[in-house]
Parts: sequence; structure tokens; C-alpha cells
Amino acid sequence: MILMQQNIEYMIGSMEETVHAKPLPVFDRNVIELLDDVSKEILKIRNVREFEDLVSIAFWIRKASLIKMKQQYETKDRLGYGLMFHITPSNIPVQFLYSLVVSLLAGNANIIRMSQKEFEQGRIICEALRKSLEKYPSMLPYVCLLRYGHDKEITDELSLKCDGRIVWGGDATISKIRESPLSARAFELTFADRFSLCIINGQKYLEAPSDTKEILAHGFYTDTFFSDQNACNSPRMVVWIGEKESCRNAAEIFWNLEKEVVEQKYALEQISGVNKLLQECTIAIEMDAKRDRKNSYGNYVNVVNVGEVSPNISDCKGNGGLFFQAFVENVRDIIKCVQKDWQTLSYYGVCTTEILCAIRETGVKGIDRIVPIGQSMPPSLQWEGIDFIYSLSRHIHVL
Repeated sequence: MILMQQNIEYMIGSMEETVHAKPLPVFDRNVIELLDDVSKEILKIRNVREFEDLVSIAFWIRKASLIKMKQQYETKDRLGYGLMFHITPSNIPVQFLYSLVVSLLAGNANIIRMSQKEFEQGRIICEALRKSLEKYPSMLPYVCLLRYGHDKEITDELSLKCDGRIVWGGDATISKIRESPLSARAFELTFADRFSLCIINGQKYLEAPSDTKEILAHGFYTDTFFSDQNACNSPRMVVWIGEKESCRNAAEIFWNLEKEVVEQKYALEQISGVNKLLQECTIAIEMDAKRDRKNSYGNYVNVVNVGEVSPNISDCKGNGGLFFQAFVENVRDIIKCVQKDWQTLSYYGVCTTEILCAIRETGVKGIDRIVPIGQSMPPSLQWEGIDFIYSLSRHIHVL
């Protein structure tokens, strides 16, 4: 590893210390104290309210929240595996902290390769971690944040040394990282390209009071625009359920309210506008033009009507305020098209029991999360059907 140091930028910690750190019990007291202090340091920042994603995770790692999480688990005779090597994405500013938190709570030491892209949230998190680790020096070997370019030799060596590898990124990133082999006993968790959608009962939406419609508009903004639709749990498509005329009326109200929220909160970059136009043209070419109509709510919100839900809709990419829209009669018209890369389904006015029954009856491989509109982004110890505490720790079986 000494030969690699000149190619590595250390943000926090030391690789040499981290590779020798011992596994901890899950929900270790010192881990909880450290994370609680990190939360306090983040929330002290004057302008932190500008970053909803950062505030959300800071509240999530407060001591009271962590103790409540611990109560949901059987923690006796459960330890971390050892060293986790994380590859985190470049388009989600707080993802590296989330990955660190779930692994620390599971009792592991962590080497995290951060994106080389600079985000203000990343700077705030690193500063908070440095201050907190000064107060809890025994935890310093468990946190190593670093940056390096596309250097396969470094990835090779870290992959061989780790007990587990966690890869956040698209399919191409995962394929590239898998060129670096793991040791025989090591395991891997990967989080690949996913597709998420939102379903709304048109009549129930029309009957909702005005303040509820406003709340839904703000919630949908949080689910989508705050991550620029880059997060795998951000809806790219809205499907309206029910009588078509009611659904079309509901959709017009919904998108106009969303436009108002977006214009107040979202800074549209010129390149995003250009990319949206290119994406729309591509979709118009690839799909049945007779069924495609483009609706534009200013420059901020663009809606492409795709006619119906189809299994290949997840191939259509959209961000920066580009959404796909369809109208169907019932939930089963949606669920029968679900593919294994479909992840989060957010909803309003639809019975979750009906959704679950349709999933069970059709036996589809996709949909790992069902959440109300506005709740797709909050962090959790469960993700894509994986429980991080159980997946990243080992149970010592005693007879």
C-alpha cells in the first residue's frame, strides 16, 4: 500500500490503521455516541437547512433515533465482519455518509472511496466527522475517507484486503469494480441502476383538500428534484389510476402545483435543459409517436405521455424535471409490467394491501419499497430488500 499513497487523497483517517481495526458489537455504544455528535455538529451549521438531504440524515443519526433502531434488533452475540470497502456514487452528495453509518452500526471498520466531485454537503460532513472523531479518538480507526481516480491497482488491493465490498453506482460501475477480485471469504453488496415510479388515484386526488395537494407537491419535490432524479428511489414516472377524464383533470392540477414549487426551490442549469430536450427527442423517436404528447409546464417540469405502462419503460431515462406519465384503470395494469430493476413505488389514494396482493399474485421480481409520496428519500436500515445490520454483521451461534 505504501506504493499507492501518492495517488490517494485522504479526507479523514489512515488506511493503515483502518485495515487492522477489530470488529465491534452491532450498535456499539461508542458508535452511537460518535454518530450523535456528528449529528449535532452538522445541525450547528448556519446554512444547513438549505440541504434537506443533509438535515434528514443528521436527524436520523441522533442518539434517540439510533437507540430506537437498536430496539428493533436482536443484538446479542452479533459482531461486525471486519473491514468494509465502499465505492460511493458521484451524483448523491450524502450517500457516502449513509453507507458509513449503516456499516458502523453493524460493527465494521470502513474505507470509503468518495467521489472526486465537490459538494457542499460533502465538505460539511467531513468537517463534522473530523470534529467528532477528535472527541472520540478510539473510533478514528473505523473511519477512513479517501479519494483516488480510476486506478485499478488501488481498487485491486483494497478489494483483496476487505471482508466485504459495498458498491453504489450504475450497472457499468459495478461491472468495472468486479474486475477487481475479492478474497475467498469476502462478500459483496451492489446497488445498481433502478427505476422508481409514483402512482396516484385520480379521483381521490381531486377530492383532496387544497392543503393536502400542496403537501403532496412539496413531498413530490423532495422525492425527485432534490436529488435531481439521480437517486434510484426518485420517481421518473407518474401513473394515474381510475377513470381517464378524472385522471387527466387531476394530472393538470398536480403538475401546475408542482411547477409552482419547483420554480420557488429549484435552480435549473442550462445543461439540464439541453439534456431534457435530447431525452424527449430520443423518446419520441423510439416510442409510438401517435401516443406521445409532450406537456411543458415552463422550463422546469416536462411531462411525456407514454400512453400506457410497459415493461421497457425503465429504459427511458429522465432527470432535471423530465417525467413520464400514463393513465390506467387499476393497480394490476401497473404491477403486471414490473421488472426486476423497479425499486420504489410511492403512492397517494391507493390501498397498499391492493398493491401487495397484486405483487404476490403476479410474482414479479421488482418493487422493494412502497411509501407515501414524500417518503421515498428518508434513510433506513433496510434498502432494496436488504437489512444492513444483519447483512453486514455475523451472528455467533452458541449451542
